[in-house]
Amino acid sequence: MKKSFLLAIVMVVGFMSSSIVPVQAETADDLEGVRDQRSEVKTELSDSEQQIASVLEELEQLKSEIASTEAELEEKQQAIDETDQQIDALLEDIFVLEDEMSELEDKIEERFEILKDRMKSVQHSGGDINYLEVLFGAQSFEDFISRANAVNKIADSDASLIEQQEEDIASLEDKRSEEVDKMADLNDLKDEQATAKESVELALADSNAQKDELETKQADLESLVAELEITDSQLASLEADIQADITAEEEKVKEEEAAKLAEAEEKAAEEEVKVHQEKETSVAAKTITNDSEKENEEAPVEKEEPKEEPSEPKEEKSSNNEDKVGKEESVAVKDEQSSGKSFTVSSTAYTANCSGCSGITSTGFDLKQNPGAKVIAVDPSVIPLGSIVEVEGYGVAVARDTGGAIKGNKIDVFFPDTSQAHSWGRKDVKVTILER
Repeated sequence: MKKSFLLAIVMVVGFMSSSIVPVQAETADDLEGVRDQRSEVKTELSDSEQQIASVLEELEQLKSEIASTEAELEEKQQAIDETDQQIDALLEDIFVLEDEMSELEDKIEERFEILKDRMKSVQHSGGDINYLEVLFGAQSFEDFISRANAVNKIADSDASLIEQQEEDIASLEDKRSEEVDKMADLNDLKDEQATAKESVELALADSNAQKDELETKQADLESLVAELEITDSQLASLEADIQADITAEEEKVKEEEAAKLAEAEEKAAEEEVKVHQEKETSVAAKTITNDSEKENEEAPVEKEEPKEEPSEPKEEKSSNNEDKVGKEESVAVKDEQSSGKSFTVSSTAYTANCSGCSGITSTGFDLKQNPGAKVIAVDPSVIPLGSIVEVEGYGVAVARDTGGAIKGNKIDVFFPDTSQAHSWGRKDVKVTILER
């Protein structure tokens, strides 16, 4: 009896095991696949974190470079402001010198006319004035004294006039030399300012490029962080779903095994009862014939429990939208000091070393004695003589000369060296008449 009972259990359990194995294998394959997916996601997450660290480091470096560039821009702007003040002061000194030289030139011209008239008078009288004839031609002693005083005054006046003329001419030359020096300083400052401004503009362009790069890096970083957050959220959701599926599958397997084991035990018990009843019926039939009616018993009914189908986990997909924010800054550079009328002229160049050239301009300026002077020849109807003019590519100069071919919008710029004049050639340039 025990052997038949054990045999029945083994057969039932064997049948149960054969029906459960495919379910377990399928669950194991799914679990392995999900674990592979999780491994890929974790690898991608690690790579993204490394990229974020690299971008953050580069971001900090760019911020430091931009801060340094802005500090440099501020220093250069201060230097430009100081240069502008020096240029304004030099320009004012040049205007004052021009006024003083104009006054001296007028005085020299007036004395020159007086001396010229005296010379004409001497020539008309036939030579030197005979002061003795003037004195002895007096009609009385009072007339003699009056004539003597007049002669002394004339002589003193002539001597004083000549002395003042010589002093004013020397003073005029000194002021012209001073103006040449100040004009050279002014043009040097102009060149320094142009170089400084060019440097500022280049630094500004570089700063803007760095800011653009910074904004791009920042936008990329924000997009990368958003993708990471979505990936991390998907990973957490996937892990929770997997854990839930594994737990549900384990519970289901346990329930199925328990149910099949209970069913096997129930069938074995029924089989044992049946064998025991058959044995008792056989013994009772031999002794009491009337007990045969009591041996008829109903057979037990087998119960079958429904099986639940495992539910498949669902995975939701989410999309990522990138936002990109841009910023712009601008750094303003101070313009040059205010100027007067500006226009374009045709320019040529000349020197004072040409054959037959005196080196003296139409206003009396000696170019040979002042080779470093900035002088231009102009048409006075277009640019008044004595004007301070800024010439593109030449610098700040004074309109001191004229020329037969210089008519209308034409100028001639002075160079001390012939090779410089040839190098200048003929070109259209912008001129600006500077004003106070």
